[in-house]
Amino acid sequence: MPPVLIQSAFDDPFRIQTALGLGALGYVPKGMEEGELLKAVDTVLRGEVYVSKEHITRLNGVSSKYMRLTKRELELINLVKQNKTNGQIAEAMGVSKRSVETYISHIYVKTGVQNRLELMGL
Repeated sequence: MPPVLIQSAFDDPFRIQTALGLGALGYVPKGMEEGELLKAVDTVLRGEVYVSKEHITRLNGVSSKYMRLTKRELELINLVKQNKTNGQIAEAMGVSKRSVETYISHIYVKTGVQNRLELMGL
C-alpha cells in the first residue's frame, strides 16, 4: 500500500486516530502553509508518521482506549458518528445486523461506554 497523508478540515481526535489506525502515515489540517505541507509529504514518503503540531496537542488528550480497538471497530464507530442505523452499518460493512450488534457490544466493553450516545461522543 502506498503511503497515505490525510488533509482534512476535521480536527476531531477520533478521526485522526482512526485515520492513523487504518494505516495513514500522516494527518494535516486544510490551509496548512505550503512549506509545512511539503515537509509532511516528505516525512510520509520516507515511511515516517507526520501529524501537525496542532493535531498532536489534540491527540495527547485521547485515551489509549482507541489503541485497543480493531480496524473494523474503528470503522464501525465512524459510521455510528455519521448517525447510521445498525442496518445501514451492516450494509456498509458487508456484515449482518447481528454482527454489528456484537461489534458494538465489544466496543462498549473495550471503551467503557454504556450506550450509543456515549459512543458517538468518543
